[in-house]
Amino acid sequence: MPTSDGLVYSLPDPILERFFLHILPKIHQNIEWFHLQSRSMERSLRATNFRIFTKGTECYKRDNNAIIFNHILTMFTNLQYLNFDRSSIYDDRLFFCMRRPTVVSTNLLELHVSLHTFDDCLYLLDGHFNQLHSLYVDVTNNFPGGIFKSVHQVSLFDERPFEHEFFLQSAQSFPFLEKLYECNHERQMYKECSKSIIKYPYLKQLDIICTCKDYHKQFLFDTKTCLSFDVHVSMDYELVKQVTCNFT
Repeated sequence: MPTSDGLVYSLPDPILERFFLHILPKIHQNIEWFHLQSRSMERSLRATNFRIFTKGTECYKRDNNAIIFNHILTMFTNLQYLNFDRSSIYDDRLFFCMRRPTVVSTNLLELHVSLHTFDDCLYLLDGHFNQLHSLYVDVTNNFPGGIFKSVHQVSLFDERPFEHEFFLQSAQSFPFLEKLYECNHERQMYKECSKSIIKYPYLKQLDIICTCKDYHKQFLFDTKTCLSFDVHVSMDYELVKQVTCNFT
């Protein structure tokens, strides 16, 4: 609920209760935009007589997330936007190893989701959302490879360092990458282990402002990465001066 101070606050509990119990069951087929928050999840799913597993094991928590994800897309048939990120679910990430996605949506256009592995991302992209044009994925950097020619924009975030091998593998997997954004302040552990020079032949935009100096070296040193001359690079000027010894 927006207020005069420009902030957004949750609605009072009585209003939320009335919405989820009496209004949502009547209009759920018309919902096109859904940003789920964990504190509202139980009410939302209870509105459609949906039961969540209550066993407290990690296995059941992960299974719950996949079930809830499937149920939301089954219930809201006209959904065009879904935000199912880490703040929305009981466990940190969706995990499809035990229960793969079964729904098919011809309406979903934009999806925000946190996944446990890159394989979970492949399950999602395996013909389930044929109209999807924007996918925002938070996934661990345990990258298994594969080639994805239709991916042109990638954003990388992690609390663990991205090593040279990770960038090499991702460059090979996304051969037509045009935009790359990275946010990582963890120092690389294997800075001197770069054997192959990484090439991004189609890259047009690179944003490494939110990184430490290791990643400025990673992309600015031609012994590590080869960039074309027409790439627009956003970076931290002070870090650039450090890694290039003031040669800017």
